[in-house]
This record gives sequence, C-alpha cells and structure tokens, in this order.
Amino acid sequence: MRVAADGAPGALALDDGADLRIAYGDLDERVSAVADALVAHGVERGDRVVLLTRPRAEQVVWIHAIWRAGGIVVPLHPRSTGPEVRAALAVLAPALVLAEAAMVSLVGGEAPVLDVDAAHALNGEAREREGTGRSKDGPATNVAAIVWTSGTAGRPRGVALPWTALAFNAEASRLRLGLRADDRWYASLNLAHVGGLVLVARAAALGSVVVLPGPFRAADLLRLGDEERITHASLVPVMLERVLDARGAADAPPGLRALLLGGGAAPTDLIERACRRGFPVAPTYGLTEATSQVATATPAEACRRPDTVGVPLPGVEIRVASDGEILVRGPSLAAGYVGDEAPLVGADGWLHTGDLGSLEPDGALKIVGRRGDRLITGGVSVDPQEVEDELRRIDGIAGACVLGMPDPEWGERLVALIELEAERQDLRMEPGRREAPEGLSDLVRARLKTRLQPAKIPKEVWVVDRLPRNRNGKLDRAAARQTVAAGDAGP
Repeated sequence: MRVAADGAPGALALDDGADLRIAYGDLDERVSAVADALVAHGVERGDRVVLLTRPRAEQVVWIHAIWRAGGIVVPLHPRSTGPEVRAALAVLAPALVLAEAAMVSLVGGEAPVLDVDAAHALNGEAREREGTGRSKDGPATNVAAIVWTSGTAGRPRGVALPWTALAFNAEASRLRLGLRADDRWYASLNLAHVGGLVLVARAAALGSVVVLPGPFRAADLLRLGDEERITHASLVPVMLERVLDARGAADAPPGLRALLLGGGAAPTDLIERACRRGFPVAPTYGLTEATSQVATATPAEACRRPDTVGVPLPGVEIRVASDGEILVRGPSLAAGYVGDEAPLVGADGWLHTGDLGSLEPDGALKIVGRRGDRLITGGVSVDPQEVEDELRRIDGIAGACVLGMPDPEWGERLVALIELEAERQDLRMEPGRREAPEGLSDLVRARLKTRLQPAKIPKEVWVVDRLPRNRNGKLDRAAARQTVAAGDAGP
C-alpha cells in the first residue's frame, strides 16, 4: 500500500489534532523504519499481525508498516478484555501481536508479543541485516486485513478483507461523495472497526489527511471543524446526538462537507435535526462483510429524504428478497471468514446480510430492521449469546436472555433478563418491581466488566421467574421482548 501522495511528498498526511503533523514523505520514511523492524522480528509475508493499541495517531504508521512488511493487519478493539483477546488469538494464530505496554498482559502467552514502542528500537538491527528492503516487496496474498467481529450470524470471527475490496471502497466512496486529496478525515471510529480501518486505506489511496487526536469526543470534532482542520468524519447515531447537544444553538462548523452516519439505523428526527442545523449528514448502510459502505445518501439527498440511506455505491448491487432480507453483491465483499467455515456468499454470489429493508422506485434503500439476533448498540456489534454465556457463569444465575430494545441514544440498549437458581430466593424481586435489586445489578455488571468490553454490558438487568422458551426448549426472544416492552418482568 502506497503512503506517499503521488508527486506531493510534502502534502499533509497525518494530524493528531494538536501539535503533530506529518507529511506524506515523512510518513513513508516512518513506515519503512517500523516495517524493517517487524521483518527483523520475524514477520514473514502473509503473516497475521495483531494490533492492540489505544487510539492515537501512530496507529496509522503501524498499520501501514504491517502492510509494507507483507503482513495482514488484524486490529483488535483496545477495550477488549483478556478473555476476549485470548479467545480471538486462539482462532487467529497470529505470527506477532504488536501491543502497547499496558496491554501486553492481555495476550497471556497466546502469541509472540512486541511492545509497539520497542519496534523502533529494533529498526537499527533490521537495517544492519542484508536485504532488509524485503519489507517493501508488498503483500503475499490478496488479504489486507482481518476485522474481528460478531458478524452477521452473531458468532465472533474474523472477516478477511481483500486489497481489491479496500481499493474498490476508496474509489466508490470518492465517486459518491466527491472526495478529494485535500479532504481531512477525523478518525472518529476506532481503527479496529471496519469504518475506521477503511479510512486509513482510503486516505492513502486518495492522498488525503487522517486526523486522529485519540478517542472520539464531540468537543474535538467541533473544535477541529471550527479550526477547519477536518472536513469529514464517520459517526454512529449516538455520536451525532452528542455533537448536536454539545453545539447548543450554534450552526455546524463551516468547513464540514460530509458526516457519514452508519453503524445502525438512525432515527429520522435525528437526521432532520442535523439538517436544520446545517450539519452535512450522509446516512449510510454497510457491514464488515462488505468492507463498510454499501449504500450512501449525499447530504443533500439525506435532507430531502431522511428515511432512506440512498442508492448503492457505484458497482454495488442490492436486492431485497421476498422475505425482506437485504442481499448484497459486488467487488466490495470480503474474501471469507476466519474461525468459521460458513461460506460468506451463496453460489450466486449474493451476501445474505440478515438485515431487512425495501427499495424505493429510484433504487434508494430503506432499512426496516434486523432479522438476526445480532445487536447494534452505539455502532458496536454485540453477540447476545456471548453475553448470556458470561451471565450464566455468575453464581446464582440459572439462565439469561439478552435483548436489544429501541433506544433514541444508542439505537439499541442492552437489556438482560435473568432467571435465578431456586435456592437464591434472597435475590428475588418484590412483586411489581421491574429491574433487579440494586445489589444484584451491581454484582452482575461488576462481573461482566472483567470479561467483556463496556459496549456489551447490559444497561438494565431484569429478574423473571422463568425465561420464555419455545417448544424446542430454545429461548423465545420475541416473547422476552414483549415482556420487556410491556414492563412486566416481575414475579
């Protein structure tokens, strides 16, 4: 992957939102230095290299360095717990984990690990070796990255993204949104998220700027927008809500040209509110298996028709099956799954997304809902079974059911229904009470925080006499959802 803008090595490439600003020529040199260090540490072409770091501008250097060394980038979410990291590593079998010092312990011996700050120290050793230029030979396979996700079927696994899909995303996004080399993208999404990772590749392909000041903050976006240091960002609905709230009565920063809005269905009134304030929202529908974007509305289209996410990107096909499921086909599809033998697409090349929608006469897509059990809260994909398994590990809990209920801030808020063991009568609720006693709720959340990242922690814990099940003994999620909606979870 090239990181030097053609004919413009002095053009800005990376900005940390404060004092650090790196031109493309300098970025190219930094990437080569770290890539040589990775080669010296034994990274071979085609190896998987896990990146486990907090959001910071240097992540862009490390991602490109892995690519230049011929490796496959596998970013894991920095808020993952030790059990989550080790479970992923057992499936991924990486050649190396590149981690910050504070996160090295999460690896637990599952793979060789290198402190990211030590990678630079190894560079001197690498340059003394004959043939260190091998780090510039390029990739050994067509797979550029593996994004670890719950996926459409709700089972944690890796989605293998090809170089061709990343390149296609860059060009299709450029055509749909009129992207240019002077764009300045605020990296608001974590780079372990497909929307964050494709930004790094797209910026390199188009010669634009990545602005990465750290974890997302509404105040940062507004400040950088007012300073005209950013023109674009990718948000999920809860992020946009926070930006609008933080802005108060003032209009949008003048330099903003597009705010991609994805990661779950956005309420129509939220889009209308943004349009009234001059925020250039571009609702988008996508998924990891399609390398992020599938359909995107321009800001002008969004304000005219806030109930759609626009037409498919150029070169992408969308079809809605007779049962309402959205099917996708085209060059943006992933190469397949890692850690799961399930095929990505059918023999006809269509990806079954598990999402429900409809197509307008002009081809614009409306999102109706989700067919599968996968939940999206604040833009994060959550496997309910994973959370249920952890709940059942807690002493006194006999069974659990985790649901996503509509929420204006999070898109879906996680609600856990738990069934207690018969002998734990001391923890049962008084008649008419909905949520679990405060002590039990605190206990449940405290236990889960040691096993799961924050987005997977239920916001509400309810106690029921018996979890609803169908005739086959499986959880009846529809009945459980009705119970929550009716507010009748008491004994």
